[in-house]
Amino acid sequence: MKCPCCGAAELIHDTRDVGVDENQVIHSALHDLAVKLLPQYEADDGHLTNVQLRQIKKSVLQGGLCSVRSRLGCG
Repeated sequence: MKCPCCGAAELIHDTRDVGVDENQVIHSALHDLAVKLLPQYEADDGHLTNVQLRQIKKSVLQGGLCSVRSRLGCG
């Protein structure tokens, strides 16, 4: 079977040569694709400021426990 993209490489239906199972190969390929194509953000290891904490607590307390529909103004 030839590579569907370039037609040059010979593909082998065997994952034993890779040393991992098919699921791990797919996971690794998807991870690599995501790193290449999706926007990457810097790691945020900093603590929240007191202002940020107050804003979060205020928004949570205002909302209370309600349905998604009521938050969207649908009910």
